[in-house]
Amino acid sequence: MSNKEIKDANDAIESWEIGQVFDEMSDKYTDIMDHMVPHYRKLIASMLECLPTDFKPLQILDLGCGNGNVSAVSMALFPGAHHHLVDASEEMIGLCKTRFEGRSISYEHNLFQNLEYIPGTYDLVLAGFSLHHLDAGGKRKFFTELFPGLTETGVLACADLFINKESEEHRHLLNDWNSFAFASGKTQEDWDWVMDHYDAYDRPSAFNDQQKWLTKAGFVHVELSWNAGHWGCFHAYKN
Repeated sequence: MSNKEIKDANDAIESWEIGQVFDEMSDKYTDIMDHMVPHYRKLIASMLECLPTDFKPLQILDLGCGNGNVSAVSMALFPGAHHHLVDASEEMIGLCKTRFEGRSISYEHNLFQNLEYIPGTYDLVLAGFSLHHLDAGGKRKFFTELFPGLTETGVLACADLFINKESEEHRHLLNDWNSFAFASGKTQEDWDWVMDHYDAYDRPSAFNDQQKWLTKAGFVHVELSWNAGHWGCFHAYKN
């Protein structure tokens, strides 16, 4: 991509255009993730299952909640916790309101990178396939802003693709990813659509880079809790 194309994509991510993109895919989101993201179910489960057994969060924030797949796992494990779900897509927020009617949940239609945090608010922050929409600078800024919003025992759990597009391994990742998609029954048209989205909106970063940025932001321990190649889940502990 040219510098102008990269800037235009970053501007789109920072605007409400990203919400409109997910509005359009809201009704087929789970099917896309199941058949286009290797290990999708294991990855979102690992965000919760890899937490310490004695960890009992009361306030949980789901960043880029989508249609609620991550929060559904969280609610099953922590039914007494209050969940605050944030997404740039009004359609996704609407799906969650229907799906979780009667639960202890609040909703916010917003870009997660625009949130303002009250110090010491959240015990657990969930980021399931959302942080890759931020470039390196955006992630560093986000980690720094999030840190004070966590309680003293707060944790950030993230499942995502951990690779830099500029790395030598990226081409091999795309080949493996393509094989997975076609083995899952997807067509060339489906693959082209995903790659168009990936090129325009996704800015994944390697785990080692994010570990450094999280440590600089103040997190005392950052671990890669589960991974299969470049698809993985990390947990960052405030203390």
